[in-house]
Amino acid sequence: MLYDIFCHSSISLLPSSIRFSWLGLTPTFAQAPALRPFGFPSTPASFPFLRIDKCFNIWDNDSEAHKGVTMKYQVGETGRIVVARFEDGDEIIQGLIDIAKREDIRAAVFYLVGGIKEGKIVVGPQKDELPPTPVWKVLDESHESAGVGTIFWYGDEPRIHFHGMYGKHDMVKTGCLREFAKTFIVMEAVIIEIKDVNAIRDLDPASQMVLLKMVD
Repeated sequence: MLYDIFCHSSISLLPSSIRFSWLGLTPTFAQAPALRPFGFPSTPASFPFLRIDKCFNIWDNDSEAHKGVTMKYQVGETGRIVVARFEDGDEIIQGLIDIAKREDIRAAVFYLVGGIKEGKIVVGPQKDELPPTPVWKVLDESHESAGVGTIFWYGDEPRIHFHGMYGKHDMVKTGCLREFAKTFIVMEAVIIEIKDVNAIRDLDPASQMVLLKMVD
């Protein structure tokens, strides 16, 4: 069954102006009259942050459009928040892994903003087929960057999944940061721990990639 959901409630670190899409649903968390009866504030300035807290199914799960597709989700709570500064030349991916190990962070979402140099990104598969053949691009000079990622464990090791934008002059790339990336001048990281979810990374047979897996 496919569950298209929207959520509401109290405080979190997501700005109320954020728009996001879960399987085609794109509610706006700012001045959305249709959502106010469900608990959203009428004035974003008076209540600038929202937390994903209660989830509702708003689709007929037996509709023809949703047959044959399965989506799984779990509901957790916000745990600790880690703020980190990477210095010029620091390795970003390994640094995030080290923090997750040292603080025993089993699940998290994180945000990066700052400068990157000497990185490698994947910008999609060569063809839309499984298993995919990745297309690699090298960031061989400094780039302004920002993006969001997740941390979940694969066996005894935290695995980082980060998608970001990388700009230089009038050229902008977007892609999945892989293998390594070094900081240019400074990189700021905010890591938000997710508690009370049972999620890991595991090898997906179809894609031959280590992907997010919900554990029952």
